[in-house]
Order: sequence, then C-alpha cells, then structure tokens
Amino acid sequence: LTLFNLPVGQDMDGKPLVTVFENEPKIETVPSWDEISGADGSHPPGTKLDAGEAREAIKQLEALGYIQPLPEDTEKAVAETQQELDYNLACAHTDANQQGKAAEIFSKLWQARPDEHRYGAKYISSLLALGRFAEARAAIEQLRVNRKKYATEARAELKKLREKFKDKKPEDLKPDEQMKFRRFAARASLSPAPMLQMEAMLLLAENQPADALKILKKLEKAGRAQPDFFAQMGRCSLGVKNLREAERHFQKALELDPEHAHAHFGIAQVRLAQRRNFEAAGAALTSVGLLYHNPPAHFHLGVALHRLGKIGRAVEALRVSVAQNPNFLPAHRRLAMIYQNRLKKPKLAAAHRAEIQAILKRQRTSRQKIENPPAPRK
Repeated sequence: LTLFNLPVGQDMDGKPLVTVFENEPKIETVPSWDEISGADGSHPPGTKLDAGEAREAIKQLEALGYIQPLPEDTEKAVAETQQELDYNLACAHTDANQQGKAAEIFSKLWQARPDEHRYGAKYISSLLALGRFAEARAAIEQLRVNRKKYATEARAELKKLREKFKDKKPEDLKPDEQMKFRRFAARASLSPAPMLQMEAMLLLAENQPADALKILKKLEKAGRAQPDFFAQMGRCSLGVKNLREAERHFQKALELDPEHAHAHFGIAQVRLAQRRNFEAAGAALTSVGLLYHNPPAHFHLGVALHRLGKIGRAVEALRVSVAQNPNFLPAHRRLAMIYQNRLKKPKLAAAHRAEIQAILKRQRTSRQKIENPPAPRK
C-alpha cells in the first residue's frame, strides 16, 4: 500500500517496511479499508450461488479424498467447521508472531478434541515460542499419553473394519468407507519420531543443545531428511560450538530447500564465528530477504556490517532488530557501543543503555512473579 502511495488501514497487522525506501515516505492511514467501497473482488449485488451445484462440488471433493465427508448431524458438522476455522485462525496468529493468542486457541481446541494430535503439537510449539518450558514439557507428556491411547483404539477399530469388509476389494469401498480406513490407519501407526523431535526442540529451547543433539542423531540414523530437521541439528551443533557439524547440517537443509531462511541464518552465524564477516553479511542478508521479521538475523547482519566498517548500514540493521523486538538486548548493546565509540553520539548511546536497564528490570520482575506467585485467596 505504501509503495503505491495508498493509506494503511489502522486495523491491519504489521507496519510498512520504510527501510526499503531511499527517501522515507510519509505514512497515511485510514480507519479500515473494509469500510471503503470499490472494486475489492466481491460478488456483484444480487449474485446467487446454485445450492445444487455447490453440493455436487462438495461430493466430488469428498470422492477424490480432498475433504472428509460432512457428518449427517448438522450440529456436529457446524462444530467441526468451527474447529477448523479456529485452527486456521490460530495458525494465522502463529504466522503473525502472536504466540499468546495462538496458544490460547490451540489449548481450547486440544481440550475439546484430545484425539486431534495436531492441536497438541501446535500448542506445544506456541508454548516453546513463549518460553513457557514447564508447560511445554507437561503438554508433551500429555500428548504422548493421548497418542498411545488413541492409537490403541484406532487399531481396534481398524480390526473391526477389516473384518466387516473382508470380502470387498479396497477399490470397491465407498469414499466414506475408504476415508475411515485411512483415518484409522494413520492414527494406529505410532512412530516415535515426532515425539522425539519435540523433546529435542524443548531441550534446545531450554539451552541443553548437547542432550537435544543426542536425540536428533538417533533420528538422523532413522532416515529423517527434512530441511527443518537439519536446521534444528545445525542449531544444536552451534550450541555445542561444533562449527563444522553446524555448517554441514545447515548446508544439508539448503540442499533440500535453497530458500530455507533459518538455514541461511545458521550459515551466517557459522561465518561470524569464523570471522568470515563478508560471507556472514551475505548469508544474513539472504535470510532476512526470505523472512523479514527475524530480529536475531537482522542483529547478526548488523554485527557483520559493523566488523566490515559499514557503520551506517550496521546501524540500520540493528535498528530494524530492536524495532521488531524492542526487548532484544544484544542489539541494544551493540547500538549503544556504536553510538558511543564510532558515531560519537552519547545521547543516543545513553538512550539504549537506559532501555537495557528497563528491559533487565522487567525481566527480573517477571521472574519474581513466576518464582513467587501470589498466595491463593481463602
């Protein structure tokens, strides 16, 4: 919108990326674009959809296996549709880095449907992003119990279905019957890999990279070969200061997905540790180009540019880092140092030092609340 000189909706998430402009534009706003009429892609007034055609389209999608058949029970159908809408909303909150809102929705969904393991897995990811490690560990244990319980039940149901349709060939089954078979078969298979990988994620978040790496090495031998998996191994190797192994894992991730932002960021961290600052800046720049909202990557870009003597550009990168995460201490410290020692701007340096003290005070207060919760009311 800003690029096309259009106002930004005040009800929109995010903000314009003004740092991409040579001359910073003036930002205009409107309360909401939803209230402004115009060619927005809506159906013209009076448009009607043919209900019969819609039903046939739904049946065709069900027959092809793209969607599950809607329950005959209308209330149940509405409830399942609402759950799916809530799940997608929580995923959108995750993408917008609103982990608190996402965790709240995933938690409610999982409580209502403990047999839907994806709700539990997403809830755990949100808790890890929020730093709520004790809750994440409890949720992992609950998910492990749930998976065993529902896998046992699914195997029993699968046995009944096989007995019921023993005289039929798989291709002769109706779409809803095939769907049942697939659903129970998926739930009956209980691979330990997902739970082990979650355990490794938790250990890494708890700053126990060596223990996390032991688990991931077992999974690597079992044939895990996904970009996220290798990026996770790279982060663990960085944690135990094994730069050679870290680079190997990040490169494996990039072989599978050349546009994996976190793997490029990992390479940037390795190159910085090796004092190969020009390459570090290039890898960090590639990472933020693929995933702009990433305060640590902007910080590492700033560090690399600082070492290269590109002070102005280093300050830009570091300012983006603290704009995206105002509580990111390393970026504040680096900015204070640059303003004090290189740019001779003591007032700006003092402002960042004051912000550092304010952040540390908030962190101490938060820890005290966790360690000393208020006594329950009688």
